[in-house]
Amino acid sequence: MSLLGDYRIGEKIAEGGMATVYKGVQVSLNRPVAIKILAYSLTDNPEIVRRFADESLIIARLRHPNIIHVIDRGITNGLPYFVMDYVEGSDLASLIGRRDATIAHKLDVAVQISKALAYAHRNGVIHRDIKPGNILLDQEGQVYVTDFGIAELFGRGRNGVQAGLILGTPGYMSPEQAAGSADITAASDIYAFGVILYELFTGVQPSAGLRRPSEIDQRVPAELDEVILRCLNRDARARYADAGELKDRLREILGGAHLQAAQKERVQQDSAAFTHKNVLLDVLRESRSRSVCLYENRANNRLLVTKRVYGRKEGLAEARLLASHPHPHIVHIHGVSSNDRAFIIVMEYLAGGSLRDRMARVMPWRKALPIVRDVCAALVHAHRHEVLHGNLRPANILFSSTNEVKVSDFGLVEPDADQGAARYQRTGHARTREGDLYAVGVMLHELLLGSPPVFREGLPVADAGLKLLPADVQRLVIRFLATERPAQFAEFEEARRMLDRALGDMPDGGRNQFAAQACVRRRRLLWLAAGAIALIAGGWFAYRLAG
Repeated sequence: MSLLGDYRIGEKIAEGGMATVYKGVQVSLNRPVAIKILAYSLTDNPEIVRRFADESLIIARLRHPNIIHVIDRGITNGLPYFVMDYVEGSDLASLIGRRDATIAHKLDVAVQISKALAYAHRNGVIHRDIKPGNILLDQEGQVYVTDFGIAELFGRGRNGVQAGLILGTPGYMSPEQAAGSADITAASDIYAFGVILYELFTGVQPSAGLRRPSEIDQRVPAELDEVILRCLNRDARARYADAGELKDRLREILGGAHLQAAQKERVQQDSAAFTHKNVLLDVLRESRSRSVCLYENRANNRLLVTKRVYGRKEGLAEARLLASHPHPHIVHIHGVSSNDRAFIIVMEYLAGGSLRDRMARVMPWRKALPIVRDVCAALVHAHRHEVLHGNLRPANILFSSTNEVKVSDFGLVEPDADQGAARYQRTGHARTREGDLYAVGVMLHELLLGSPPVFREGLPVADAGLKLLPADVQRLVIRFLATERPAQFAEFEEARRMLDRALGDMPDGGRNQFAAQACVRRRRLLWLAAGAIALIAGGWFAYRLAG
């Protein structure tokens, strides 16, 4: 066995035209890994090697339970490589066509794939090679999509995908991809996923005389026919725009059939009246302290989320208050109920995911600031009603299907939150106005620079990337993170006004002042231009006279 840095290379797992995958061992931790090494024939192309290095950083930041985690990357002796988690199991091909597998089980697998694709698409990553061999299933039924971004990064020219360059796997490529189009979007992944869905439920690939899946296997629900055929539409515009909408539709068809009876009973305790009117579709999250579930209203087919909190009352008063004082940038609460064991919040379902789902890439400031401004507007409203958040972090900033920003989980303490949540807490100010301001500052820093701020002697250290941003944006970040007055914001209203100025979207007074200043500047420029013209003309006449 040979060594590649800290990794011992073992048996070959898979091989393609661009790379080879080996099973290996990380020597320092003695754990199994998968190692993907760029084909030796491509290492002489400096552009490909450079893009491999650049794009691998983005791929490594795709952190999702249904995406293979890239844990390391490097170049040894001129040979670029990825190191990924190793999955003990098989690929999706082992499930395709199996008559003994239930429709519910296959739908559950499809939902997991769609979750991975939705997450990637929200972060601007297109797979471009979705096929059974790139979808792995472990022994517990967990699905992992692998090879994210590999096809895309090799197909990109300096300004996008090269026209005429065909990458992907025949049989799974969308019509536009097979034609070598430069306009490859998330819809191409949707098409490939449609091929997989067709195979998964029929055992055969779609052909020219496309039959409905339910005609091949009568167990397939007719409503699933419509989903699959829409994915396979030859017109990219007629498919699902991305995997998010597709995921929700698959969940509705699944209708909670994948959930175990014990799990259903557990999450539906103390809510008989609610469950009578609503169908449990999925358990989005479950822990000792809470459960978050997705329901469909039987009457109007509207999706709803319930958050059940056990043994704690933090957040109950805030939820009741915000239910009676709604705001366009706060998640709408339909109702709140409680008993001795728990309290339940029923709220709108937001299909656009969370801000955490969109942070794999650094966000341009003109895109990041409007999000933060909407968060500030929500906090202005909440603070006016004496409601503090106390747990602001990217997972609690949600988006609708039309990208409206909504803040959630006011006052809800999460003892089982992930360790990374602590960085949004200002020491000694967990439930204060200053603490909420600080949390927004940390999120803004991460959005713009890709990392949390670093402090020295209580002051944020200016990141090199921060100095490349406009001066107004730099001041915003510094003031959000400041811990002493007068540098820190006094309240969110002040922060919102500064965000307006940075975006050039000021109220009338400020806009008029700005316009007056701009007018003065224009006059000065005109006078300077006139002076320059006069000097040039004078020089020309002098030259002619001298001649």
